[in-house]
Amino acid sequence: ELIRRGRAGALLAGGADEACDDARLAFGRRSDLATGLARPFDADRSGFALAEGSALLMLEPAEAARSRGARIHGEILGWASTFDP
Repeated sequence: ELIRRGRAGALLAGGADEACDDARLAFGRRSDLATGLARPFDADRSGFALAEGSALLMLEPAEAARSRGARIHGEILGWASTFDP
């Protein structure tokens, strides 16, 4: 919104998520905690494997990106915000 209104020329937007390592096999039928193995792609897996991740995006007007020869990966057409603990 700041870029669209001309109040900022460019912005960095990002986020991160951290998962508790001890909960990676939660709700499973059997426990692999003794081996310390998480097997999310195993056909005989049990439970789920949590993981951490992060992302950072450079946001700028399309004209500015084109003028500097940047590869444009996408366009933000809308956004929303919510909080639901």
